[in-house]
Amino acid sequence: MFFTASFDTTTKVISTVVCAFLAFIAILTQSMLAAGLGALILALSYAYSPRGYTISEQAILVRRWIGAARIPLDGVRELRMAGADDVQGCIRLFGNGGLFGYYGLFQTSKLGKCTWYVTDRDKTVVVVTGTKTTIFSPDDVDGFLAAIRAAVPVPVAQPAVPLQSYGRGNSTGILIGAGLGLVVLTVVSFAMMYSPGPPSYTLTQ
Repeated sequence: MFFTASFDTTTKVISTVVCAFLAFIAILTQSMLAAGLGALILALSYAYSPRGYTISEQAILVRRWIGAARIPLDGVRELRMAGADDVQGCIRLFGNGGLFGYYGLFQTSKLGKCTWYVTDRDKTVVVVTGTKTTIFSPDDVDGFLAAIRAAVPVPVAQPAVPLQSYGRGNSTGILIGAGLGLVVLTVVSFAMMYSPGPPSYTLTQ
């Protein structure tokens, strides 16, 4: 059973801005190195971006261009929609924070270390097994939850506070972070392309 995963507004904005900025840097510097590096960043970011999820043989397969990631559903202890408190104190340990999605290893105050395969922060699902905690964002949240419950035994969980309000309120912070990242890229690009010319010198006897 396949479930699609669509980008939220913040992901679309960040991805568009980053693509435009990298293209601008490549044109401005006329450097094959800058163009190749920008293309590599975009290609890898998109390749690892979740495009959907398949529930099959007691596992969730995260469909990606680079290849599917398999998350076993053995010993599911918790299955529910994510709440606002689940992402409080979120720290990105190793992952992507908005360019074609939010994926990789993160840590929050409540969940601890968790792996994200998310493209829409308003439609997030928490799956806790005996070995790891994973967050997904299917377009059809109810169908996704029902399919997992039909595949494996899942204990009944209390409903969480919807994450939608957090997702919208945190968009400003993500955009600020993206802006700071672009400023750093601008400074680095300027340092790479700046040429002061030959040094001045004076000849003596």
